[in-house]
Amino acid sequence: MQADYRSFAKNTGGVADETNVESGLGFQPDALILWATINTSDGAIVHFVQTVGFSDGTNHYSTGGMSEDGTGGTADNNRRHALKGLTFLSLLGAVLAECDVSFQSDGYTLTWTVADTGGYIIHALAIEGVTAEVGFFQTIGATGSQSITTTMTPSEVDGQSALMLLSAGLTSNPPSASNFIANVIGFATSEAAGIQQAVTSYVDEETSPTDNRRYYASDNVWSALSGAADVVGKEADFTEFDDALPGFTIEHTIASGSFHRIGYLLMTASGDGLFSVINDVQPTSAQEQTLAIGSTFDPIAGILMSVSSTLDGTVDQDCISSIGGGTVADSGGGIWCGSEDNVSGDTNTAQRTNQAKTLLIKEDAIGTGAVDAEADLLLTTLSAILDWTTADATARAFGVLLFGNVGEAGEPMPVLDFGLRRVPGKMIAY
Repeated sequence: MQADYRSFAKNTGGVADETNVESGLGFQPDALILWATINTSDGAIVHFVQTVGFSDGTNHYSTGGMSEDGTGGTADNNRRHALKGLTFLSLLGAVLAECDVSFQSDGYTLTWTVADTGGYIIHALAIEGVTAEVGFFQTIGATGSQSITTTMTPSEVDGQSALMLLSAGLTSNPPSASNFIANVIGFATSEAAGIQQAVTSYVDEETSPTDNRRYYASDNVWSALSGAADVVGKEADFTEFDDALPGFTIEHTIASGSFHRIGYLLMTASGDGLFSVINDVQPTSAQEQTLAIGSTFDPIAGILMSVSSTLDGTVDQDCISSIGGGTVADSGGGIWCGSEDNVSGDTNTAQRTNQAKTLLIKEDAIGTGAVDAEADLLLTTLSAILDWTTADATARAFGVLLFGNVGEAGEPMPVLDFGLRRVPGKMIAY
């Protein structure tokens, strides 16, 4: 595999069909993962506006969410999903900007089908050396097994396939939108131990006091909170990749009768490529943290996510969402968004972007946007390290999807499961 991380400002022309052309990668991507807030420079600003998406160069899927700050407990909170690389929402829930994605021999192009003049900082991770497919499916609305048929054939060999899921908790096909925020990100690989994780962020609509939650589970790939915010209304485990189907299978362990739409990025590595999913917790002081990747896995890139919680499998107060990524050549960049729970006066939301820190963690004093912990992702031969340049005394949980290749020993990495398993007080966040 090869990978390229970079950040850049969205085109500010404000006219449909304006483009961002990113070149100089040295390869044609097979998959692209994008994440952004409406920050136009590094640092924290008010409001919660986040978008995450992915593309295989032909098909795209993205989610977007927004929560307005300082509105006396009656904030507009909205979500959207679309067959686009990114979807930015305004503070009234309207579409600010959306883009299609195409790949070229030395890079990629974002074409803005809806455009505004905001120069929002976009983070992008391009991957080469995989067969990739982007699509979406409808959940079965009941407990039990669900097989999703794909065009591409995944590998069942340990570590050679990976899955990334996105959901906005919507029950209509994209493009569609509704009130509330209900953003979900999940990772899984084909390792025999079934390593997976999902993070969920939830903001209720126009309630006073505010009713905002977050949820992390180290043993499922998708979850959704119900209208009663402390209740997990839907949850699914990743079961397997199936080269005969072809596709993948998930097991719905909690269901509520609604039929959610979920976007997926399915990847199978070519040649000596490998994937690994890791669950871990933030150290409680500034230090370098070595991730347990095995002795023969050579990482080249990573995507990280968190909801800044110390609770595994238990709903936590406040809506917090973080995602970041980076490569060997660059420590990467990340975003963080938060909306405080149980606020009876003005709503208290903030967002932050950083083009030099891969993982941003924030839990206390959400409205200030100041970080509680942040880290650089350092990838070298047979080594993956998070350099926590700032860290407080709270061990919050995070998840990592690593991309890489077979290392010097010439054998696939051993199956390792260093994930959390429902241990209260042991969890990290961005």
